[in-house]
Amino acid sequence: MNSRQKISSLVTSTIAKFRQSANLTSILILVFWAFASRGLGLVREILVGRLSPIEAEIFNAASVLNENIVTLFILGSVGVALLPQIIKLDAQKNTKTNQFLTWSMIFFSGFIGVLCLIGIIFSADLLKLINLDLYTRVKSYGLEHNYVLLNQIFLVAPILFAVKTIFGVFLNANKSFKVFALDGVLSNIGSIIGLSLLYGLFGITGAAYGLLTGFTIAMIAFGWDAWRIGFRFDIGWFDGIGGYLIQALYLFLPRILIFPAARLAETLITILSKNTGELSALRMAMNIQGVFYGLMVAVGAVFLPDIAKILINHGRSDAFWKHLYKYLMLTLVFGGIATVITALFNPVLLLIIRTLSFAKPSSLLNHPDIFNLIIQLTVLGSAAIIFQSMCEILNRYFIALEANWYPIISSVIANVVSAILCLVLLQFIGGFTAQVVMFSFVINNILLTLFLGARCYIDYRQTRTA
Repeated sequence: MNSRQKISSLVTSTIAKFRQSANLTSILILVFWAFASRGLGLVREILVGRLSPIEAEIFNAASVLNENIVTLFILGSVGVALLPQIIKLDAQKNTKTNQFLTWSMIFFSGFIGVLCLIGIIFSADLLKLINLDLYTRVKSYGLEHNYVLLNQIFLVAPILFAVKTIFGVFLNANKSFKVFALDGVLSNIGSIIGLSLLYGLFGITGAAYGLLTGFTIAMIAFGWDAWRIGFRFDIGWFDGIGGYLIQALYLFLPRILIFPAARLAETLITILSKNTGELSALRMAMNIQGVFYGLMVAVGAVFLPDIAKILINHGRSDAFWKHLYKYLMLTLVFGGIATVITALFNPVLLLIIRTLSFAKPSSLLNHPDIFNLIIQLTVLGSAAIIFQSMCEILNRYFIALEANWYPIISSVIANVVSAILCLVLLQFIGGFTAQVVMFSFVINNILLTLFLGARCYIDYRQTRTA
């Protein structure tokens, strides 16, 4: 049997096992709502495309601080810091889990709250620091007050997100995905309400009010579902809780250094952009190429508790490596298919988005240069999908292993190399800022996949020879 037949047989047998697995229902739920979320995300992009280029730029740039704080919180807490501790507590009294999560919520929400408060107070100064040229352009349109206010409203969202995330960790650990899967749907509905209904009442700041509405609804829904399956607020203190909290903190703090490639790319374009529309084009391209990647994130959320339990109970046994290998092979196959589909069909999708937007001639999507730029960026960015997907599964391994420093160092090196590459290339082809940033994003994902994959393979060889 040649290698192609082996891979085909492996994929077929794995899918057959999934059909008999309890995970199948969870995967189908998450994949369905992930598609729905991405679909609503495209509706949101349609509404953004109806804005004037300067309004779209304000909307996207003002969310940079908010999204970076949210990203920091995701990487620092979800799964990485809290989920392994909850799985360890699962065999003990449920009261201990509630107490641990309550204190985690107090700490992490407070931490995020302080960051957001600093951002709100110094919002104008931070926006000037991020990109003075953009701030000057916004000021020339007389919209600097809207820009600052929009950013301040956005910075309330991470606090709501922090509380919701703690509930989400509890739902993930208990494999309760019916409400968990609605996260992106509810958030996008809020944005759609803001960009359509509230925009008419409050202008561009209405979009931020809509986002807060979506986050609030999601937080309440997560809290209700967590309460339904057993979570209760409990500030009691059991013997040993300090050790669990310290371990969560140990896993959390260093990962602040990790900055996802997509977020780095959006930050770079926000800082380096000299032309109105470049940031909006890059973000729209990222949202389109992220449709299939979002599905792999959903599948990874289902597999993480299983991977963690196998490691805790049996260590890195042959059974564990077989599971991980199957997940990686499936990811490789579906990631490759997703890359081809995205590259080939994104121009058609963008034409549909522009048609459905019923946009004014002066809107973002009706600028030929910006529209063509979005197509170029999406085709270029599609090359990253397969590597993003592989990284997602490999990261689950390191999360379950509670291995902190190698993923952090790998991410930092990949970020530094791609950022330097971006800056060097811009010295030679400065007129193509968005394309260079997207290219550096692809390189970033390739490097990170190679680093994580190499370490995973070394671990595999060491356990096999032990």
